Amino acid sequence: MRRNVKFKFKFIGILALLVLFQSAGFAKEYKSKTISKTLDAKPNVFVLHKYGPLQVEASNDGKVHFEATLTFDANSEADANEVFKHFDISVGEAGNEIVLETEFDVRSWNQSFGSISIRFKDGQKVKNISKLKINMVVKVPKIEYLKLKNKYDKIKVLNSLDHDLEVELYEGQLNTKNVNGKLNLSLKYSQAELGNFNQAKIELYECTLSLGNGKQANINSKYSRWTLGSTHSLVVDAYEGRGEAGIIKGHLEMNSKYYRFTASEFETANVSMYEGCFTAQKGKSIKGQNKYGCINIDHIGDIDLESAYETDVTATSIGNLTVQNGKYSNFKTDKLDGGIKANTYEGFIKVGMVGEGFSGIDFESKYTNLEVGIPSSVKYRLDGDMQYTDIDYPEDRFDTRTYIEKNSKITISGKIKGASDNSPLIKLKAYEGNINLD
Repeated sequence: MRRNVKFKFKFIGILALLVLFQSAGFAKEYKSKTISKTLDAKPNVFVLHKYGPLQVEASNDGKVHFEATLTFDANSEADANEVFKHFDISVGEAGNEIVLETEFDVRSWNQSFGSISIRFKDGQKVKNISKLKINMVVKVPKIEYLKLKNKYDKIKVLNSLDHDLEVELYEGQLNTKNVNGKLNLSLKYSQAELGNFNQAKIELYECTLSLGNGKQANINSKYSRWTLGSTHSLVVDAYEGRGEAGIIKGHLEMNSKYYRFTASEFETANVSMYEGCFTAQKGKSIKGQNKYGCINIDHIGDIDLESAYETDVTATSIGNLTVQNGKYSNFKTDKLDGGIKANTYEGFIKVGMVGEGFSGIDFESKYTNLEVGIPSSVKYRLDGDMQYTDIDYPEDRFDTRTYIEKNSKITISGKIKGASDNSPLIKLKAYEGNINLD
């Protein structure tokens, strides 16, 4: 019974507090202060903002305009005046630069249930204000370089830019149109959507990014996801996340860990991947190394891997496959148009069928299975030195053949009917595995 009484008193107390908070909220009044100015344009403009959204528009009169509006709700004129006293826009003009900086010298900011308490750097305090933000609108004509910086809110550029753009954003949202100059982004805990670009240098940390088409892009990404349209060249340094590109008309350079990358097409690629996956529809050539990952390409001209460790490589068609050091890795393609040069340890290589452009196989392995479908129209030579290995090949189609089996060793050399001394050579040096050339 006593517990019920205590509970009732607590409940009534909480209701009373809520009523007090609510009545205090109704007593608040909307307050605002606006600072604006017009400046002669200079080649470089820096806008360093905080505590609210930043919007950039085109200026039609060749001048730089800005308007910053501080808004909030306060209980008293004294609190409002204290807040106004600490708000200003610093305007710096020197040489070829204009620097606009939002000044709101907060030492500490505490917010609970919509109520804000602020201690300023000079020691002054205000309590129980709410809905505080500073809206900044800047109008910029055609210049050479624009830098924008913000925290905890938006940056929005309404018009396409014909000059360079640099953006620093912390925990906010970025929206821009096309950037025809150089683009430099440094984003943390943010979301961004941009149009087309010329050259881009991008740093991401726990972000999502969507970019249009461009000429060159350099992306440093951690714990982030991004998409990119078509580009002439792309450099990626990534840790844990996902990246996606359209057509890469030139070269791709990628170094990644715990990363998944997808492209529609690429011309050439050099990749170093650790525990990641590379996927594409089409490419001319790819080089590099992969550990604990996968490479999936529908149609690829040449694959040349310096090392592959616990890696799965699959393709619909491959021109040439080169594996300098493969361990615990598997390679599979429906069609091989060129040749294979592989040094492997424990895994398999499987080719559905070789094409008329088949150029031969140089296979040195331990504990690796090799399966290659070779049509009767393809003429080749065979030279094998194997131990503890089972081999199937079309013996009846060989014109000349030497076959020596002694203990666990097998030596084979010969030519299929119709082959010449210049026909493709299949050279096998294998230890413990299965080889099928039927």
